Amino acid sequence: MNAKAITYRPLTAQDSEFCIRVHHLAMREYVEPLWGWDEAAQDAWALDFLKHRDTTHEIVLIDGRPIGYISYQQTSDGLLLHKLYLHPDYHNKGFGSQILRRMIRLGDSVSTPVQLSVLTTNHRAQSFYERHGFIMVDTTAEKVRMRRATI
Repeated sequence: MNAKAITYRPLTAQDSEFCIRVHHLAMREYVEPLWGWDEAAQDAWALDFLKHRDTTHEIVLIDGRPIGYISYQQTSDGLLLHKLYLHPDYHNKGFGSQILRRMIRLGDSVSTPVQLSVLTTNHRAQSFYERHGFIMVDTTAEKVRMRRATI
């Protein structure tokens, strides 16, 4: 577990390039087997999602340096975690767990489950979420929906 403190700040238009780069690095190996990889389409998709106004978008920082980003939304069904993307240089260092525990505490604080989906090709993410108490609630050929009940 890494002892460095994570901080968060709202995502701004100046973060677009960073978010696209992290999206490519984090998702290409999982997207490509399902749909192929169209770089321009992936760029547009990543940027379009960041425009969702009813969603909180935050840059994740260590010592003031961006290491990833998250997007989440409170819905009538629970806290929906849309994105939790870290630059690969920060994988397997405990940062993802710190971020996820923050989301779990947020859900618990309002007595609502945390929900998310991962691509069926991303077994690493599925295992990560399972280690944090998420269970599979639905699956399609492309996505696995997961949920963690409140404590």
